[in-house]
Amino acid sequence: MQGFALDTNLLRYPTARRLLHGIALETGMRIFVLPEVHRAMFDRQGIARSEIGRWQRKEKKQKGTFLESTEVNSAIEAAALSWYSDLINSDNVFALLPDSQSISGWHRIAESIPEEVFKSGLARDPLEGDPLIIAQAVHFNVDLLSSNNLQTIEHDACNRWLLQKGWNHPLIHTPSETISTLANGDVDVAYTWFMAHATNRAHESDDDNRQEFANALGILSRGGFRTTDTRREEDSDAFRTIVYRIARRFESDEHFGARFKKALIEHRCHREVAITIEIQLNERVNAAAEKALEQATGM
Repeated sequence: MQGFALDTNLLRYPTARRLLHGIALETGMRIFVLPEVHRAMFDRQGIARSEIGRWQRKEKKQKGTFLESTEVNSAIEAAALSWYSDLINSDNVFALLPDSQSISGWHRIAESIPEEVFKSGLARDPLEGDPLIIAQAVHFNVDLLSSNNLQTIEHDACNRWLLQKGWNHPLIHTPSETISTLANGDVDVAYTWFMAHATNRAHESDDDNRQEFANALGILSRGGFRTTDTRREEDSDAFRTIVYRIARRFESDEHFGARFKKALIEHRCHREVAITIEIQLNERVNAAAEKALEQATGM
């Protein structure tokens, strides 16, 4: 089965993960988890950090504050990692690539990546992080590596280097380029995917549904799905992305309400799978945090 790989940031945050999960289901593809991405997800800066932040925002919104507790944070971390382990070990679209072979091969590839692939002035250990993620994607012959690391990786330089090495297609794609590639450049398809898989819920009111979609676009924009690709500031107008076109389509869509409801009906099965898995994460984390909070406060 065909598939694509994600960098750590796209895998660790729920809205991007849910959108890409839904798209993988729509296209019959797998989401490959590279060994270095897997390692980073278990790091304290991985999914644990994301879920601790989410729980704290929820508590602050509901109660006006939150208790900074080592016990609570540890409980959230354990629950999030347990959920993530189940995710990659279940029979679903997420597929963990093996890390028991060819480690020396990954290292050779990582050490051969030229300096210009990474932003100038940024020191990089070739045996971890971005260099190793790129090396593993090359080793496993992944068709597409989706990355929002425009602040650290020169995507164009990396793809040019791989072309010189005989790679016959761009490897690293921005999130917007990923959507465009998977949708074969069809904005209508991508627009429908965003409606079905980027939103959390549906409302009775068309105005509420418009706000729901606008909120989802805002979250995705902050997560790397930018409307304008500013890799070259002077040419930014030439890099208007498929996300830009989705946003413009949404702003002028006089039939959004009907289109939104139709998208949710037609893509209901895949939408429910992706959302249900994320709800399970929320429920596990909330239950673990609340239990730890009760024990910490004696309530």
